[in-house]
Amino acid sequence: YGLGFQTTIALSGGGIAFKGREQNDSMVVVKVDGAGPQDRFEVLVDDSMAGSLRGSGSATVAVPAYRQYEFRIRQTDGDLLHYDGSIRRVGLYPGNVARLSWQARKITALFGRLLLENGEPAALASVSSPAGIGETDELGYFQIEAEMGSAIDVQLADGRSCRVVLPQVAKQDGYAPVGTLVCRPHAPAFRISSAMPTGKAIQPPKKTKYVK
Repeated sequence: YGLGFQTTIALSGGGIAFKGREQNDSMVVVKVDGAGPQDRFEVLVDDSMAGSLRGSGSATVAVPAYRQYEFRIRQTDGDLLHYDGSIRRVGLYPGNVARLSWQARKITALFGRLLLENGEPAALASVSSPAGIGETDELGYFQIEAEMGSAIDVQLADGRSCRVVLPQVAKQDGYAPVGTLVCRPHAPAFRISSAMPTGKAIQPPKKTKYVK
């Protein structure tokens, strides 16, 4: 977070309100980057609701100084989003303004079918994305929450792994059908061996004796 100074503006009810400033008040400005105008969030301070915000707007919360606070956000309405819900801790002095931000990305509930390169279904596999986890059935059908255009990782029942990139498709009745996808193995990582080369060891040069 950054620190600075500004006029006291506090959140009251559903909107922004000017209020009288106590001598020891400090301010915390909360923002969610990547949220749309339909997305709404609550701002929680020490697990108590202290304000709300919509979309790319910000909420400004006045709190007494000389204390440390735990801030977090909680979505209450809008699109399906993947965001970091972890706590932000901040300590304040009189007159300080701390700025806290979270990053949100739009995700979609999607379904499809996974096949292996040989055409067989990726049956009973674990499927994961940064936004969710899922499983395939015996025929390779799966459902998961993920960001369009991102990659999902697949752990097969026999221990092998593969990856598939999700296409950009339109939603139908709240879900996005991605169709049949082929899961391709991960490219092997390039390893640098730390072993010493075999062969004769290089001997240091012998010292030359000089005769007077």
